[in-house]
Amino acid sequence: TLQAQRALWNAERSGEVIAGSVVFNDDDPHGMRRAGQDLRGSISLVCRGSPDGHFAPFALKAHNAARRGAEAVFVINQEGPLPRHILGGGALWGDLRTAWLTRSCGFPPIPLLMLPHEEGIRLRDAVQEKAVVSAEFQVIPDSYPRRTLR
Repeated sequence: TLQAQRALWNAERSGEVIAGSVVFNDDDPHGMRRAGQDLRGSISLVCRGSPDGHFAPFALKAHNAARRGAEAVFVINQEGPLPRHILGGGALWGDLRTAWLTRSCGFPPIPLLMLPHEEGIRLRDAVQEKAVVSAEFQVIPDSYPRRTLR
């Protein structure tokens, strides 16, 4: 059991139990590619941000993983504590840019959790060592206000 920070769109799947094998792609460690590795039935583990400082919002990572079949996304946080705010509540310009890149005005269809750095690295290392790593979590309801055009 570990603590994680959630994305604001997660509650759209309230009460659901999400489970799958954890997958980390060394060729796309930040989850920025729209196409690539088949993630059907798995949980995509990605690093926070992008390698070159480019636009890399959580919603874009989740949309990309969902397009490849993932059930959820785990994001490895950078050093330091988890953010106290719910993830994915960016500025309107960022939301519009994400909508343009994903061709979707809705929230990503899969949940996203940010893991503390140490636990995320431990998980990544286990996956890279070819261990079979599975995860399961339940999406908890909340009353956070949302905006979506889905």
